[in-house]
Amino acid sequence: MINHNKKIKSILTDVFNHQIENIERNKSILNEQLCDIVTKIYECKGKLVITGVGKNAIISKKIVSTLISTKQNAYYLHGNDAVHGDLGVINEDDIVMLISKSGNTYEIKKIINFLKKKNIPIIALTSNNRSFLALESNFKCIYNIKKESSAGNIAPTTSLITCQLIGDAIAVALMKLRNFSAKDFSEVHPSGALGLKLKKAVSEIFLKKTQVCTNDSVFDVILEITKSRLGATVVTEQERVVGIITDGDLRRTFQSNKKFEEMSAKDIMTRNPIAIAESLNVKESLEIMNEKKIMHLVVIRDSNYLGLLHMHDLIDLGKND
Repeated sequence: MINHNKKIKSILTDVFNHQIENIERNKSILNEQLCDIVTKIYECKGKLVITGVGKNAIISKKIVSTLISTKQNAYYLHGNDAVHGDLGVINEDDIVMLISKSGNTYEIKKIINFLKKKNIPIIALTSNNRSFLALESNFKCIYNIKKESSAGNIAPTTSLITCQLIGDAIAVALMKLRNFSAKDFSEVHPSGALGLKLKKAVSEIFLKKTQVCTNDSVFDVILEITKSRLGATVVTEQERVVGIITDGDLRRTFQSNKKFEEMSAKDIMTRNPIAIAESLNVKESLEIMNEKKIMHLVVIRDSNYLGLLHMHDLIDLGKND
């Protein structure tokens, strides 16, 4: 049996390199026009309708799925369905994004003619800046595709990845503008992995125990914070929490005190840090952190110190799903 691995690896490498080069080349998309598109969607009183034909219909559906999961009012409309009676779902307060590499397909032209009569804003996502779509749209994002990564420049590949990247970027920008949080995500994904994890008690999370004693030197504190990689350490007396020291506390003390090296933990610590019971769930813990604008929570059991919870530990819960 012939081993084709060397040839296959070479082909795969070429595809990866081609896609990477294409993304680098399309950074020019990050301009005022794309910002205007995000702003228009953000301020839209109706819904964002995204449509395309063929493979672009699949990308349209994916982008809409992401937007809906982040509480953006969005609707997926297949281009073929649109010109066969489904244009009625579009209302006067809506915005329509049309995705088409050529920008000149039969369906695209029919949809645009309908939208123009209704004075509905049109967003173009296309590679052809002289196309019917680009010329007739109110907002345009023109991406640059020299060729597809497929053999013979036949199958849509690079163009689809580019459109998906642009759609994802828009979705993330809208999330940031709306301060969309992990809590918000869990509300629309109650049966999803993140939703389920946010219901967990913090005792079910692997808590890191980092601590120093009140009389430990400032250098002991620095070593402990460095070792724990949590950006903080808890100050205890006989397993009872009396304070917390963050790396920010260290920096501020160093800048304001000439006798920094003579200090001990009790001189630097913030007394009576916010502590939570081990039974509190992840969602409630995140709410406390957001409300108090802090990155750490001390976890206790019957007043005894169990471990230190960092906000990043909570955010990281959903990353591996």
